[in-house]
Amino acid sequence: MSRCIKRVAFFIAVILICSILPFMFTNKTDKGFSVSVSDSIVNGSFENGKAQSKYGINYFIFDGWNVSNTMSANANTSIKHDENQSLTVSGITDFKLETANGVAVKGDSYYEFSFMAYSPQAQGASFDFKVDCYNNLDKITDTFSISAVEISDGEVWQKISVQGGTNTFAEYVKIYITINCANNSPCYIDNVKIIEKNFINIKEGASVRISEETPGIRFCGTIDKIEYENIKNRYKNVGVGIVIIPKSSYDSISEFTFYGIEQGEIQFLSIEAVIWNNSNTVEEDGFYGFNCAMVNIKKENIVREFCARAYLKYTDNGVEKFLYSDFNVLLNCRSVQNVALSVLEKESDALTDFDLAILQYYASGGQIS
Repeated sequence: MSRCIKRVAFFIAVILICSILPFMFTNKTDKGFSVSVSDSIVNGSFENGKAQSKYGINYFIFDGWNVSNTMSANANTSIKHDENQSLTVSGITDFKLETANGVAVKGDSYYEFSFMAYSPQAQGASFDFKVDCYNNLDKITDTFSISAVEISDGEVWQKISVQGGTNTFAEYVKIYITINCANNSPCYIDNVKIIEKNFINIKEGASVRISEETPGIRFCGTIDKIEYENIKNRYKNVGVGIVIIPKSSYDSISEFTFYGIEQGEIQFLSIEAVIWNNSNTVEEDGFYGFNCAMVNIKKENIVREFCARAYLKYTDNGVEKFLYSDFNVLLNCRSVQNVALSVLEKESDALTDFDLAILQYYASGGQIS
């Protein structure tokens, strides 16, 4: 099934304008396979109170985890990270730790998976870390992994992490950690975390584009500078933009994404950004800003409300993926008339005669010639 972006001029003329100014419906319903999320995953720790003692005082099978060698895993009482109990692996190689159940995630989302590691005798201690994505009982294409990460300093805890975007159909993940301790020395891990990273946003409301040739309605978005550049360096065909649909079509789709739009067979408009208008202040802003405008709006559509959502697209191993801003009907749906009336009410004293003429035309629903 095609996931490509289609551009449909369903309520405006062919002209599309997308530039960038300085200046998240993220929640998909979990479906299919029922997954459990244990306290040990949520809290990221291996505290005694969350472990089941089955092999004597010091040895545990930790809640939510499977271990390959139970006699080599214990809850150490002296080594802790952030005041939480750590998992101790007693000087062996190829010790495998994996989540006993899946941990729920959302499709079309970007995650960082991480844990903290410590080895007093750092030389030779290493860790493998892999996260697989699943839909129902089937493993799907997304796998995030890093191998043979060595502890560089035996005096401090070291963060080991992988990150990436899930595809549309991802429902849960399984986490696998392999520990290789050197010279019979112990290794410790703690704070296993799954963090969703929301770094693309859309500004509340909309504004009127005042232009003699191409007046219209404009929606504005931002994306975190560091996260955008990281993705730009890792993936191909990276771009940002805004997708717009009539509010009247919103309830007829399962989700406000390109997949939901395609499944619902509704009309939409996708406008991809082409420049950054805050290029001179990006460093101090900490983000790239962009706005996309619908112009030459037909008279009958001036009173019609439209909903907008910002997106990031990229290609991962030949698969086109999308990340989306949060979406709220009250905050991200507007008509040109709504916006024009608001501007006239709040800013009329600062407007030129030309500005007033355009805004009054839109505010009247196109009744002024």
